[in-house]
Amino acid sequence: MNIDKNYRCRLYSFSLIMIFILSFLLNNIIFFNSKGLLNTANASVKTVYVKKKTKKAVKKVHQKVAYLTFDDGPSENTDKVLHILDKYKIKATFFVVGLNQNKAAVKRLKKIVKRGHSLGIHSLTHNYKQIYASLDAFKKDVYAIRDFVKKSTGIDAKIYRFPGGSSNGVSKTNMYTIINWLESAGFKYFDWNLGGTDAAWPAPSADKIYNDIAMYSKSNSDKIVLIHDSKGKENSVKALPRIINKLKKEGYKFDKITEDTKPVHHNVNKKYKKIK
Repeated sequence: MNIDKNYRCRLYSFSLIMIFILSFLLNNIIFFNSKGLLNTANASVKTVYVKKKTKKAVKKVHQKVAYLTFDDGPSENTDKVLHILDKYKIKATFFVVGLNQNKAAVKRLKKIVKRGHSLGIHSLTHNYKQIYASLDAFKKDVYAIRDFVKKSTGIDAKIYRFPGGSSNGVSKTNMYTIINWLESAGFKYFDWNLGGTDAAWPAPSADKIYNDIAMYSKSNSDKIVLIHDSKGKENSVKALPRIINKLKKEGYKFDKITEDTKPVHHNVNKKYKKIK
């Protein structure tokens, strides 16, 4: 009898303890609801939102490229230009002519290639009247300078620059006709969008050559820079280190032109009609 009484007492005490534990759990346990949000099971239910960390999108900044190009060489000034480019560890592009086909010229063409620069063709004679007299005359000039470069260096140059640019107005033949033939023959032509004022005669001062380039160097677009390395262009050579430093300061990196480079093309002179 006493045993049953003691047993009932213990059972009653155990029941009270269990009720207390269950009450505690129901009022304090935190659990996830069906929406994945944290809830508390008490009288005033609160929803806790968990903030997810999101990665900020990284805005890509265009790396500006400056392509230094040198027209009308080779000459003694070409040697000076190559020395400066070596000093700054820059590769450039030389659009050459064939006015002088002596040993010195051949040696300089080979030096351009050996130093890792691009070799482009410009003209055999750089005589506008002869070059642009007719389509046949233009073809003859292109193939003549190409053959001279190939014979001298082994390079079958496919990058080309028009004497006076593709926007020249001196050609007796429709420039659209000439451009169409040039591209169909496998050549890719490159005009320029910075520089070129050193072509004037008498030659501008080194300061003017530098300033004409510096004032347009702040844009965010790639630049094909025209400088001349022919005889009589000593001021262009003098301005070159300042031009390089300015472009570097404006965030440009330097590269040479290849057949894969995106070209810059001038607008063809309005005197020529488009070919349909």
